[in-house]
Amino acid sequence: MSVEEQAAYLLHSRKYTDTRIIVELLTQEYGRVSAVFRKSKKNVANLQAFTPLLVNWRGKASLKTITHIEPQDKLIVLNGTALYCGFYLNEILMRCLPQEDAVEAIFHLYKKTLSKLGENRAPKISMTLERELRLFELTLLETLGFGINFYQDADEQTIDKANNYYYHFQESIGFIKTENITAKSFPSEVIIAIREGDLHDRTNLNYAKNLCRIALKSLLGDKPLKSRELFR
Repeated sequence: MSVEEQAAYLLHSRKYTDTRIIVELLTQEYGRVSAVFRKSKKNVANLQAFTPLLVNWRGKASLKTITHIEPQDKLIVLNGTALYCGFYLNEILMRCLPQEDAVEAIFHLYKKTLSKLGENRAPKISMTLERELRLFELTLLETLGFGINFYQDADEQTIDKANNYYYHFQESIGFIKTENITAKSFPSEVIIAIREGDLHDRTNLNYAKNLCRIALKSLLGDKPLKSRELFR
């Protein structure tokens, strides 16, 4: 099996032998693909994170062999905290995506989010960057079939800001109405704000961050994310 000129991004690479590395690619039509890449002085510069790539490979096994790789477009330059955000996107995709399970919408979501990150020049984490990460996470969950029901609670009752209820969120169950209000409880008005993409204030962003961490837990596993350490 041979594939030619497949649009891709590099998610991760690791040493295989002295002259070869194993790369993990996010591709447009084949999802996450693992492949062996033979390094040389000429071609190693073509393989950079956050660069749109065109890749040729061959092989039927789970580990392909790259036969050609070249930049499709210029590198998206990520500076400061935006670079850490890019590493975070790569790491959660590595954890969440099974091999060769093609979801083209995720490829375009990644491409769009990288572009947004590249526009940011803030040296520290900004609300704009955090908003892009939360929108990425929420859309990723929805696309993979783990979308959050922001319209009804676990008892199939409508979530309405006028009711002024509080909810706990439980993965795979959803929002559960509660009278035991804690710092981890979600007010109905915040649930609706997240649903509508209103993540322009710190309060809503913090709630959205907590919500996404709970919702992503089963996909990411218990192992800590290395990219989160960079923000510290």
